[in-house]
Amino acid sequence: MTEQAKHAPFDVIEKGHKFVVRNDVGRTVMVCTDQPSALHYAQLMNAAFDAGYKKGRRERS
Repeated sequence: MTEQAKHAPFDVIEKGHKFVVRNDVGRTVMVCTDQPSALHYAQLMNAAFDAGYKKGRRERS
């Protein structure tokens, strides 16, 4: 796991037969039926989140 992945605000967990994309406080953002889709969405959301920080829109806590 990379250092960036450790601090990524969105992650994926398996819950039953579904894959849940959660934010950094544990709230469900979306649920997917397959892991590749969930991982892809988490990666896109993390990239968008990081892009906001690079533009100075937010401060990382």
